[in-house]
Amino acid sequence: MSVSQLLSSDAWAAGMQFLNSDYNWEAHEVFEPVWQALPNPSPERTLTRALIQLANAQLKRKMNRPNAVLRLCDQVVELMDGLPNDAFVTCGVVRETLEHQVDQLRSTVILRNP
Repeated sequence: MSVSQLLSSDAWAAGMQFLNSDYNWEAHEVFEPVWQALPNPSPERTLTRALIQLANAQLKRKMNRPNAVLRLCDQVVELMDGLPNDAFVTCGVVRETLEHQVDQLRSTVILRNP
């Protein structure tokens, strides 16, 4: 799947809508085949993986799984760290917005005492 096909696909639009509307399971399910169809390696594939992990982290927060939330947030940051800014622009995703979402998720986590 080329970048132009990605940006114009119903799957990408639906995944973003689900993610932005807090339908995290649905976002993950829609983004997964997009991720699989993208060239490997590619910045777009990595960014899509970060979005999948962000959706997973938001879902784990609802499930009260704080350790999973933190682990997934770390994965999102690691994936984003290796991406050039133009990958975000090309995909219509704002890096700062994703970073803010990760920070917000982390701030809502209360770790259980062992």
